[in-house]
Amino acid sequence: MTTAETSSTPGRTRDQIHPGNVVRWAAVLLVLVVLYLVSTVNFLLFHGIIELAGLAVGFSIFIIVWNTRRVIPDTFFLIVGISFLFFGGIDLIHTLAYKGMGIFPGDNADLPTQLWIAARYFQSIAFLAATFFIGRSITDYRKHDVGIILAVCTGAGTLLLGSIFLWQDFPHAFIEGTGLTPFKIASEYIISFIFTVTIVVLVHKRKYFDPAVWRLLIAALIFLILGELSFSFYASVFGYMNVLGHLFRLVSVYLFYLVFIVIGLSRPYDLLLRDLKINEDRLRESEGKWRSLFENMLEGFAYCRMMYDDQGRPVDWVYLDVNKAFERLTGLKETTGKRVLEVLPDVRTLNPELFETYGRVASTGTPASFEIDFKPLKMWLNVSVFSPQHGYFVAVFEDITERRRAEEALQQANAKLNLLSSITRHDINNQLFSLKANLELSKEHLGDTAKISEYIIREERAANAIERQIVFTKEYQDLGVKAPSWQKVEAGIHNALAGLPMRDVRIIEDISGLEVFADPLFERVFYNLIDNALRYGGTAMTTIGIGSQESDNGLTLFVENDGSAIPAEDKKRLFKRGFGHNTGLGLFLSREILAITGITINETSEPGKGARFEIFVPKGAYRMPE
Repeated sequence: MTTAETSSTPGRTRDQIHPGNVVRWAAVLLVLVVLYLVSTVNFLLFHGIIELAGLAVGFSIFIIVWNTRRVIPDTFFLIVGISFLFFGGIDLIHTLAYKGMGIFPGDNADLPTQLWIAARYFQSIAFLAATFFIGRSITDYRKHDVGIILAVCTGAGTLLLGSIFLWQDFPHAFIEGTGLTPFKIASEYIISFIFTVTIVVLVHKRKYFDPAVWRLLIAALIFLILGELSFSFYASVFGYMNVLGHLFRLVSVYLFYLVFIVIGLSRPYDLLLRDLKINEDRLRESEGKWRSLFENMLEGFAYCRMMYDDQGRPVDWVYLDVNKAFERLTGLKETTGKRVLEVLPDVRTLNPELFETYGRVASTGTPASFEIDFKPLKMWLNVSVFSPQHGYFVAVFEDITERRRAEEALQQANAKLNLLSSITRHDINNQLFSLKANLELSKEHLGDTAKISEYIIREERAANAIERQIVFTKEYQDLGVKAPSWQKVEAGIHNALAGLPMRDVRIIEDISGLEVFADPLFERVFYNLIDNALRYGGTAMTTIGIGSQESDNGLTLFVENDGSAIPAEDKKRLFKRGFGHNTGLGLFLSREILAITGITINETSEPGKGARFEIFVPKGAYRMPE
């Protein structure tokens, strides 16, 4: 047995098993009235009919449960169904021992009342215990559940019957001439309380039950409670309250009949399909969550089947499923169902290690994580790969191209800083040596005015050189301090212009939206180039033009002016440290800033036509506006 939605099969409606069915319950009411009339004529006949009906239903429930025990998906119904055999057996003895039957010696009301209380304790405790196993099993995979239930029920039933018949230490429940004992009355309340707790638990766990089945179970338990309360008030076993209690019991028996026999026999697959439907809904919900994660995760995901040659070497793989991030990160579209060599024909040549790694994971099941320069797409990937089953693998990856570029740029920047620091330190030491030497010479010629003047000039020259070196250290102190990132070219130009005296020189630019992967000092390059143009372009210069041109190899940024031309002999020394009329450091530093991310700069003007500086940005180090 299990909980179930009512069937949608034609001809079968919820009304067939619903307690509100008018015709059915009118018939039940008529039966109750007839049985009450019978009780007024022959109580033993009335009692026998009630008990036999209960026994028939109880043993039928056990038979159904026992023969379907391997397919019943809920241990609750397994415990309740098997318990019907045991407390039903005690009820059978109760019926045979009832006063007036004359089967057991003594023929008094105490023995059947003791048996009744024993059966109801057994039933109430079994029902309450069953609620703790709603939706779960006693043992893993229910391997030993039936054996445990049978053992516990057999032990409990044996102890109860032994205490009544063998040891005779079961408390008296009815005393002739006095009526019910305090034990019997208290027991009825205790049993009613146990049934009430069972109802509370069922209400709390109603989601595990089909609504119709749940309502019938609750109603059956309520009528059991009403019956027990009625049995706590009678003074004679043939009295009115005893009759009322048996009628309540008959109604509860009928409700159990609807739950276990009508549903269990007429619609067993509905009961089984309830669990299947619940599992299907859970699976669908889980799949939905997984699919949502799969589609919205930021990492690329590829589920693939590895292909091997006759020697078992991995030679290709088939994309079985990929997510949106895979397509976004790689730019590859409609790859599902295709071989990688169809999508990327040169991948085996450019990245043979990828085949070796994926093949090993798909064959051994041992997961792997690695970073790879994925040459077909000119990008660095951080990949985690595992095998869900032999011959298949799942690759989850992220694009770490910018991170790798930043790491390499920082390494290069550190190397340049070390070099610049070393050169600067060497130059300053040289100048200090010269300064000290001339100071010593000055001391030796204090009386010689001509000599002193010459040494002072030399000392001043050395001091000025040291000052230039210190200024230069301030210029490059931030070089490589921050990781390279995408720099907006237009914003860099505007920032540079804000700090320069532009006079009447007009700026013409055409680089809207362009971004370059460079050191954060990138805008300093434009400052130096425009500053040089303003310093050395002459009074005839009117325009500075800034633009870009893309080619197959990359992008060329240019900064040109219509001022004075740069002498041919100076072009080769423009970017050397110390060349120039000012500090001689601006263009040198510009070259160093650009070189951090692999960008180069050259002066390419034609003779007699002003100055033109070209900045070449390799592919992957720039991006155009979409």
